[in-house]
Amino acid sequence: MTISEIRAELRSVRYYYSRFNAFKEAEREIGANIIADKVGKYNELIKTAPPVLYDIYNGLYVRFLTQERLASDMGYTIGYIQFLNKKLLLYLQGKIDKGGMKDE
Repeated sequence: MTISEIRAELRSVRYYYSRFNAFKEAEREIGANIIADKVGKYNELIKTAPPVLYDIYNGLYVRFLTQERLASDMGYTIGYIQFLNKKLLLYLQGKIDKGGMKDE
């Protein structure tokens, strides 16, 4: 899986969490959207990540903070958050390439 594909999927994860309550409400009426499965798979992958990458995933994609806000919250520069986000993408790519996300 390419970094671009992972980025696109993480944008969907971020959107899901930004509209979490709406998705949960709709799930009761219609059933779960396919993004819910993808979110679950990424959440499983991140559980074994180094703590700082786990924190970056949580801040940027689960709490849907901007890089600027996360940098401020963590006491880092925006450039360092960008560096850590790239490390996160590479970490996820490595896990996926090793078979961490089946059924894709």
